[in-house]
Amino acid sequence: MKKTMTQRLLCLVLSALLLGAPSLAWAQEEGQERGINIFEYFEGSDLDLSPYKGKALFLNFFTEWCGYCMDEMPSIKQIFETYSQDELQIVLVHCWDGEDASTTERVKERFGMEDMTFFEDETMSVFGMVGLQGYPTSIFVGKDGMVDSVTYAASYEQMAEIIEGLGVGVQEVSEAPIPGATAPPPTVAPVPASKGGNP
Repeated sequence: MKKTMTQRLLCLVLSALLLGAPSLAWAQEEGQERGINIFEYFEGSDLDLSPYKGKALFLNFFTEWCGYCMDEMPSIKQIFETYSQDELQIVLVHCWDGEDASTTERVKERFGMEDMTFFEDETMSVFGMVGLQGYPTSIFVGKDGMVDSVTYAASYEQMAEIIEGLGVGVQEVSEAPIPGATAPPPTVAPVPASKGGNP
């Protein structure tokens, strides 16, 4: 599918941001210690974040046609599998910038993200509220609901550093069997050899 002029301009904007990415104006003004409360900001909007109060949030805004967005997906999946889901909620916001819900299904299948949380920004209303300057954009929110960081095309290491700075722990190793995994053979204690021949 050929990119529209809007899509090409967004890619150019993203390239500029990567050279010196500023924080989103509404999220954190220069000189402020903390940004706004994300739950208050989105209250009454299509994006309902209230079920995740008390958790750190990782909001990622993407489109499929954005190559940088697709490059981030394996890292986001790794974050999902590494850090405690009781402490961190990842929400992938699919902006319908020339796309539709079928795009999300392709992304889920391609990257094995069927168990992750997606939001369909069908009318681009959330895109407008945030005032995105390009794709991909990620917003990291502390457990207190306050915006902590905004990144553009982040690496796994950058994501992990921010998330750990929000006080999110890693997942505990589950003792439950992994579906499809082969159970190890039972351990059999050796029978001690008898002394003095046969009884």
